[in-house]
Amino acid sequence: MEIIESMFLDFAAPVLQGARPAALMPVKQPHMRTWSKRQRTLRRATGLLTLQIKKRDGGLLVLIYDGDKLGSLLMDAETAELLARYGYPLSLGRTAVLKHLRSRFSDGGAGFPHEIGAFLGYPMDDVRGFIENNGRNCICCRYWKVYHDVERAQEIFKKIDEARQYARNLLRESMPISTAAGLLKECLNPSCNDIHAMSKKDFGRVSMSWRSPLLRRPAFSDQQ
Repeated sequence: MEIIESMFLDFAAPVLQGARPAALMPVKQPHMRTWSKRQRTLRRATGLLTLQIKKRDGGLLVLIYDGDKLGSLLMDAETAELLARYGYPLSLGRTAVLKHLRSRFSDGGAGFPHEIGAFLGYPMDDVRGFIENNGRNCICCRYWKVYHDVERAQEIFKKIDEARQYARNLLRESMPISTAAGLLKECLNPSCNDIHAMSKKDFGRVSMSWRSPLLRRPAFSDQQ
């Protein structure tokens, strides 16, 4: 599996497992050409959507998202209220909202628009806390800066970590990304987020399904 596929699955894993509705993936300049060629196949293999948000430092910043979950998030009253303050045309639908997000990145210079956390599934108290404190005075910092419920934030951090670790375990098995994505979607119970903890029977079934010459397909094909 190429670097771009491994990187995509690493960032996409928490989205596939429902730990967050979206993730931001940086694509460095050496991988831009491969990304351009593979992105459609990666979307099809995982069922996720992507949007090029910004060109930066010779590379790209790509939003990976679950269309249904992001659409539901945008209908949340708290989220909608905050985004409306930044001019997001919520009544025009998800496509128009994402177009405005891209423009916000273009207008913001080298930084990130403060409301990006609303798209990435950060608790709204923390998104507002970041804005009100201009990014200072947080009480905890990891995937984002936490201003309120540390316990809740740490639970989400743990889910993100578990999803990414499970994806890395799957990648070590050299399976097609579509198979790995399917396993990530199915395995929503944290107790199964270790491929080595699967029963021999279950793993044997999964393993044979993609190793069999009759069932296995290449992860990618130039004809796709």
